[in-house]
Amino acid sequence: MIRILGAGVMGLTLATELTARGHAVELVDPAPAAPGPQACSWWAGGMLAPCCERESAEEPVQRHGMTAIDWWDHHAGGVSRKGTLVLTLGRDRDELTRFARRTSGHQPVDGN
Repeated sequence: MIRILGAGVMGLTLATELTARGHAVELVDPAPAAPGPQACSWWAGGMLAPCCERESAEEPVQRHGMTAIDWWDHHAGGVSRKGTLVLTLGRDRDELTRFARRTSGHQPVDGN
């Protein structure tokens, strides 16, 4: 029996993968309620946007992220592959411009 502590994104992923490989798994989460600001998922821990990550990370991050999308689609189904919407407040326009210079395949949209 493999005991996994925590039922957040990582704990659930590990439990799914180990169960699929034939292991008995016990998932233990001390949190009595749904996760909040203390949980990784609350802060986009489960976000699948590897092409956006490539802007500031090394190549393996994007490559493994693309593999992760396939994994989630296989185990959870219904993963949409229609791109990533990147938003910013007006005050952060320079950050968005920098992001656009360091990425490819983007298309600007406005409020309309």
